[in-house]
Amino acid sequence: MKMFFIPFFGAAVTGKPTASGAARAVMILLGPVPGIVLGTVAAVFAVSGRNPLLLRYAMVSIGLNLFNLIPVPPLDGGRFFEAVLFSRSILLELCFRLFAVVALALLAWRLSSLLFGALALFSILACREMYMVGKIARRYRKAFPGEPAPSGQQIPHETLERLLPDLDMGLPGGASLKPRSLAFRARNAWDRLTLKPPGIVFSIAMLACYAAAIIVALVGSVYCVLPYYKFTVVDRTGADGRPVRVQETYFGKYKLQEAQLAANGLFDGPSISWDTSGRKTVEGDYKQGFRDGQWTFYDAHGGTKAIAQYESQKLVSYQEYRDIGVVDVPPDQWPADVVRAGTVWHYSQVGEQHDFK
Repeated sequence: MKMFFIPFFGAAVTGKPTASGAARAVMILLGPVPGIVLGTVAAVFAVSGRNPLLLRYAMVSIGLNLFNLIPVPPLDGGRFFEAVLFSRSILLELCFRLFAVVALALLAWRLSSLLFGALALFSILACREMYMVGKIARRYRKAFPGEPAPSGQQIPHETLERLLPDLDMGLPGGASLKPRSLAFRARNAWDRLTLKPPGIVFSIAMLACYAAAIIVALVGSVYCVLPYYKFTVVDRTGADGRPVRVQETYFGKYKLQEAQLAANGLFDGPSISWDTSGRKTVEGDYKQGFRDGQWTFYDAHGGTKAIAQYESQKLVSYQEYRDIGVVDVPPDQWPADVVRAGTVWHYSQVGEQHDFK
């Protein structure tokens, strides 16, 4: 293996490992996990010390390493799951890859992201070849009873002679493959054939480490965006001519919400929310910190998307506007962000601007 160490961020590793699945899993996580931990620690200190340079480092470190843990080959997350889980079952890997393709395609469409779209395209193109190579490796595994064949840099000549015809004919482009491409396929099949999956207990422990790294990264991501949220409480004159206290929420220069406050600091009265493009997303009334009465949700074109009805601090009905008209949505399909009816904020001084700390 060749490793290019990037101080405080992680490392880029290239080459073909000859270690067991357990050793590969540890090696893969030793790249992104330290970068995530350091980035999260930096984010905490950056927010508490108001250090913008340290905050930028934290955002880059967490962002790069969290992206690298996405469980899609050739990213480290995909290689990790291949070593821990998918080396046991080619069908499991195929199902997971297809699920990942759908998820990436949805993300690419939802976020208008060329990066996720390219990953989805790469993954779907690699699925058939991965499945065929896996089947060939599984078939030849029967030639090595007991423990898997020893892994090494050289493929035994007799094994290579038996592998090449299948690799050449069983995969797309086999008849016209150049020697380098055919050798790459043979190497992949040999790696699958010789890879020894880790034990069950070790696999569970490594999956727990992976999950912990994701959680730490999400915590660090929250700290990275906290300084961009600001809350301001101002006095205004209400529609009835009486003075009211209103809380305004900003993300950078964008206003996300304004909500009327009661004397005790709880949301109480009209509330309107917008996205960063200035499009209104939801409006309704609060009553002592809880949504009350009818709340209206808007789509990307400003039309009504859904209507929710709240009573006694609970959601009692939810309707969506669809092509066929207004549809009553059953309770088990209510969106989680709509079901949550309570929000509590409290600020002591009017006119004081608050940052998260």
